[in-house]
Amino acid sequence: MLQSSKPICRGMRSDSGDVRGRVHARRNVQGSFSYALVGLMLIALAACGGGSGGGGGSSAPMTTYTVGGTVTGLTGTGLVLQDNASGDLAVSAAGAFTFATRLATGAAYAVTVKTQPSSPTQNCVVTTGSGTVATSNVTNVAVVCTTASSTIGGVVSELTGSGLEPYVEVIAHIDTDAEKSLVPEYRLEI
Repeated sequence: MLQSSKPICRGMRSDSGDVRGRVHARRNVQGSFSYALVGLMLIALAACGGGSGGGGGSSAPMTTYTVGGTVTGLTGTGLVLQDNASGDLAVSAAGAFTFATRLATGAAYAVTVKTQPSSPTQNCVVTTGSGTVATSNVTNVAVVCTTASSTIGGVVSELTGSGLEPYVEVIAHIDTDAEKSLVPEYRLEI
């Protein structure tokens, strides 16, 4: 305990009987020090996460896993997949894919098609695309893409005779512009 060497005096008379009008105040250093010490201890305890358990306040990093799978049949452009309605993943070719966002054990995942491919128009369907992350990467999500087909039809009327055989010829032209894709042309002869 720290104490001042000067006495505390308030209007006290000295040995000679005169009033000294000086007021000496001792600083209560001990009280200020106690409050500061308690405050520092509370800050340190909060920084350690409450001081319960493990000593040192640090914890092991959480293990996370990826979600991915395989796309088959993709020939079009513009396919975009999502996991849990976020984290857009553009897929440009058939093969393996993996989302960048990692998930912890027990987290749910749900892979969906956000944007279907075009040029040519395709329909992609996700199978085994939802579940719960276990203790390894998810690699079994399957996305199967099929090219949309067109139906040609019509009605023939006032036909006389027999032996009518419809003939459909599909001619594929190579588009020499930027995409270098096949452009089908249909011709129906009867």
